[in-house]
Amino acid sequence: MDWQADLLPAALLGGAFVLLLVIAEAWTVLASPAPERPRKLVHLVGGLICLSFPWLLRSPWTVGVLAIGLTVLFVASRSLGMLRCLHGVERKSRGVEYYPAMVFTLFWLAHERPWLYAASLLALAVADALAALVGKRYGRILYEVDDEKRSLEGSLTFFLAALVAIGLPLVLSNEATLPSFYDRLPIAVVTAILVTLFEAISRHGRDNLWVPLGTYMVLSRLTGAAENEAYYQVLSLSSACLIVGVLGMFSRALNVGATLTLMLAVYGCWALASFDWALPLLSAVVVSSLVCIWLPPTWPLRARAMLHMVLPVVLVAAAGDLCAIADRTYAYDLLYAAFVGGCLMVLVQNLWHGEIRRRRTGGVPMAVWCAGISLLATGAIAVPLWIREIGMTLQFAVLLLAIAAIACIWHDRLFMGYAPHTQRPALVARRHLSIALAMAACAAMQASGLIPLLSPR
Repeated sequence: MDWQADLLPAALLGGAFVLLLVIAEAWTVLASPAPERPRKLVHLVGGLICLSFPWLLRSPWTVGVLAIGLTVLFVASRSLGMLRCLHGVERKSRGVEYYPAMVFTLFWLAHERPWLYAASLLALAVADALAALVGKRYGRILYEVDDEKRSLEGSLTFFLAALVAIGLPLVLSNEATLPSFYDRLPIAVVTAILVTLFEAISRHGRDNLWVPLGTYMVLSRLTGAAENEAYYQVLSLSSACLIVGVLGMFSRALNVGATLTLMLAVYGCWALASFDWALPLLSAVVVSSLVCIWLPPTWPLRARAMLHMVLPVVLVAAAGDLCAIADRTYAYDLLYAAFVGGCLMVLVQNLWHGEIRRRRTGGVPMAVWCAGISLLATGAIAVPLWIREIGMTLQFAVLLLAIAAIACIWHDRLFMGYAPHTQRPALVARRHLSIALAMAACAAMQASGLIPLLSPR
């Protein structure tokens, strides 16, 4: 049985982890280094130990037992005030507890493809450790992601290290199903850029989840795509970053974290499905940014608030991609209608929570603001789809107008008095509910036959 053959290697690996923790703790107690250094030593060396798993261990459950044991040790040591080498940092972080779980997940998903496991793990173990050390020591150009600070120097180091960590296993692999050597290079570049964005917007140690998982998902998709698909991905990612970055900088409607989140969302819709799926969200970004240039917002929207807005529409785009793969055309079209309704709500929320929301209190009747926002949001979403000849009809435009008007009233009643970045659970639930209802209304009207189906390409 696999687990019996794993007993000796698992015992040796467990002993190696314990020895590493003893060395790091002794360094912390005896030499009092900067808190990040012993933590990143454990991060880096522990990752290199985990790198050997596909060649030493056979069963994912063996890795699962090791992961559970380490997680219990890390949680207990935090509660008891032990292992200062891991828990001595001032910033709030749960990354230590996430690390074993993610190693188990990667092994379960990719242990039969060692190069993919190695690339995903190295992006976390090497790139993240180097970025933290360089950022702490040499970081001068700082930017904020909500309550945490990042440095441009650290992010650039992460990108370069991730490019090497991802590119080497990919280029050196002899797996027969992989694309040609010249297609592997842009795949490595796109993946490194994306995981750098993941790392930049991840807070409280969640990069230990999103960086390796994002690396695995992106590499799995791109290495199995059609020939020359990687070059298309480079073009779409560059376009999304350029458009959103420039608009975010000039509109001052978004902080850096929210801008990076929006870049990932636009690219995600484009890459998962097609440009037709990215177009409504991209149009919402352009229009809300132009409005905020005209009416500068009091507060820039923060990363967490932006994530709550765009996550539902990105998930719908991912579901549409699955329907396309399964050749479910009818479900694909219904999901696109729901996606359009979700993008409309993203635009309405951005407009209402910007400077318009503050000016609403200046004596202008609510009906005037409601009509203006509704017409602007409807036109911003409907006109590009009509130009693309996707099937936008007058009936669907009227439905979008009605949804936008109801959304304005909803926001006026439930969100006035709160800053745009307020993230109380009740308010977040209301935002998600309003987006879900708009999506359901668009899909239901098309499913009933009252509105012709949209036909995205």
